[in-house]
Amino acid sequence: MRDFLQARLLRSAEPEEVAAIHRAVAIVAEGIDWRTAGHHYVAAGDFDDARRVLATAIESILATGAYAAAEELATSLPPTPKPDAVTEIVRSRMAMKRGDSLEALSRAREAVAAAPTSEVALWNALMVSISCSALEEMEPIEVRLRELDSPPIRKITSEAIVAGIRSSVDGDLDIAARLTKEAARASEVAGNTHFQGVALT
Repeated sequence: MRDFLQARLLRSAEPEEVAAIHRAVAIVAEGIDWRTAGHHYVAAGDFDDARRVLATAIESILATGAYAAAEELATSLPPTPKPDAVTEIVRSRMAMKRGDSLEALSRAREAVAAAPTSEVALWNALMVSISCSALEEMEPIEVRLRELDSPPIRKITSEAIVAGIRSSVDGDLDIAARLTKEAARASEVAGNTHFQGVALT
């Protein structure tokens, strides 16, 4: 039914009118669903608005693990002259899910290079370096994160992650356990189910 109605619309309306409909839907959807808003901005040809929606939603994407939907939106956008931090973050997570550690690390580094003071890019680089066992990259990133004026949930989560990794060698297990429990509670309160699940695991 949807395909039929879309085909009918395309036959009966001018391209500018169709774009205006997509744009109107995107504007309404922005406050409700980033996926829908992004899709309709792309359909309207409003690529800068689609990038803005993706950038605004990146923390939610990381917190809920919605990487595949974010990658679908990112790949529907025309390439930019320089690497885009948000797109590189999304692609690094998808590479990690595929088990491609080298690409995941490379894309995470590109994101930090594109936005050196971005807390989200640094946070992503920390998670990717840990997941890909590039532990030599972990501590410098965590130091940079501590220097930023981060929300308490991110501070406690990054401290818990680093403490957990250190405890596998010679760090204090009790401190790592306490920080991880605090991170799980903070994630639950914030509704970050993906991070909560990681912390509980």
